[in-house]
Formats: sequence, C-alpha cells, structure tokens
Amino acid sequence: MANGEKLFYQDNKTGYSLVLGFILLNIAATIFTLKSMYIDYNIGIFTLYNIILTLLSFLAAVKLKKYSLNWAIFSLVIGFLQVIRSFRIPELKNSDMKQLIVILMLSSTVLLFLGGITTIAKVKVKKKYLEHKKA
Repeated sequence: MANGEKLFYQDNKTGYSLVLGFILLNIAATIFTLKSMYIDYNIGIFTLYNIILTLLSFLAAVKLKKYSLNWAIFSLVIGFLQVIRSFRIPELKNSDMKQLIVILMLSSTVLLFLGGITTIAKVKVKKKYLEHKKA
C-alpha cells in the first residue's frame, strides 16, 4: 500500500500531538508568567490573549489531524505570533523567571512549527498521490 493511500484513512497524529505539545508548554509558560506578574490590568489582557490562543491552537490541532492545509498555514502564523510574544513578556516581579518563560515559549513555538510543517508535507504527498492516481 502506498504511503499516499494511508493518508486517506489515517489521522495525522504527528501534527496533532505536536500542536498539543505546544498548548501544554504554552500553558506552563502562562502559569509561570502569571505567578510572576505585577497585579494590574495587564493580567486581564494577558489571560484573555492566552485563552484565545489556546482555543485557536486546539482548533488547529483538530484540523491538522484531518490534514487541513489552511490550518497548517494558520498554525505557522500562530507560531510567528508566539515568537514575537516571547520577546514582549510583561514586567515580572522575579526577573530570573523570564529566561525560563522565554525558553518555554520558544520551545512551544518549535513544536507548533514542526506540527504545521509536517502537515503541509503530508498534504503535498496526499495531493501528489491523488494526481498520480487520476493519471
């Protein structure tokens, strides 16, 4: 059985798992950031942004599981936003924690990029198989 044929009935567990890894690392970074932030209006903005990011990331994970090219590209966009966000961490009470948070955010970004890129590659294999099958 050809590899392209498998893609029609098997879920994309790799992309799905990598995006879930992104979500877990992002949640850990969020918890550490919230524990170290000063109490002001930035906590609300930060929390709301993370809720939206987590929901969109989970939706992307589910869509990547079914080989959605648009959502794979969207996951790369989310990854770029995460890279930008990792350098714009709010002021923290404990400045030593900032390095850990940046490492968690950048690690989560790597997982998200890998999930998007592997899904894009698998979608291309699937399309190539379809074109070959029609010919």
